[in-house]
Amino acid sequence: MGDQMMDTNPPPIPLNALSVETLGVNAQGPVLRLRRAGGDLVLRWLETPDALLPLVEILGRSRHPALVLPCRMGIDARGKAWMARPFCEGATLQDVRPVADDPRWHDLIRQWLEALDALHAGGWLHRDVKAANLLVGPSGAKLFDLDLAAPAAGAMASAGTRRWLAPEVLSGQAPDARSDLFGLGVAVVRALLGNGSNRYTEQFPTRDFWSASALDPMALPAALRSLLQALVERDPKARPVSAMAALALLQPPRCLCFRARKAFQRGALSQLLGRGNRHWCPWLQ
Repeated sequence: MGDQMMDTNPPPIPLNALSVETLGVNAQGPVLRLRRAGGDLVLRWLETPDALLPLVEILGRSRHPALVLPCRMGIDARGKAWMARPFCEGATLQDVRPVADDPRWHDLIRQWLEALDALHAGGWLHRDVKAANLLVGPSGAKLFDLDLAAPAAGAMASAGTRRWLAPEVLSGQAPDARSDLFGLGVAVVRALLGNGSNRYTEQFPTRDFWSASALDPMALPAALRSLLQALVERDPKARPVSAMAALALLQPPRCLCFRARKAFQRGALSQLLGRGNRHWCPWLQ
């Protein structure tokens, strides 16, 4: 039985790589860096060929420099689906944690939020926003690994990584954009303050994020505190309604990206932020 379930043949390597480096291994096989004359790629195999269909749809709907999309995909000689994305220099938040007073934090968070906004605006959820999928690189922030992405309409709750999942997902509810925002908030908070209590998964979501993690929100940088506290609220209705709404908490109106600034000028920012959430923005008082 074990021999039938285990594929012992080395996977064929597509795309005419000059050399190959193993970056890791997941349930579907090795994750490879392909060194190529036209630019290095990261290649991974997918669970089923059906997993290619969402990636194709995302390619047609979502674009942002910080959102790393597949650039090649196919089915190998064994009938196994694969996808490749550009290799990005840098390290993930799982491997490197900028110090709290690092001036890059503002731009990193902004770029991650804009990447999520681009994905959500295309009608898709990431569903696995975590430290290992958030890159800090010389060219800025990147969000990658869309293996679990799903249409926002009808997305199921059975996806993601436990320590970054929003409470509504853990309770079996369908995720939405605010569930992705929760994962981003958790990743950034832990990068700034540490992982917190080893008993977090036992206590959350019965207790709120701060109680379960034993982390102190007052230890966060003042400029980021309101945003991060809002992102990890246990009640999704208390979180920003969208990545754009979260972006409005990060910076004042004069620095908002174009879409948020135009919404503000139209008097539509209350809708952007969600009803009853004006107290998040001191400049709206």
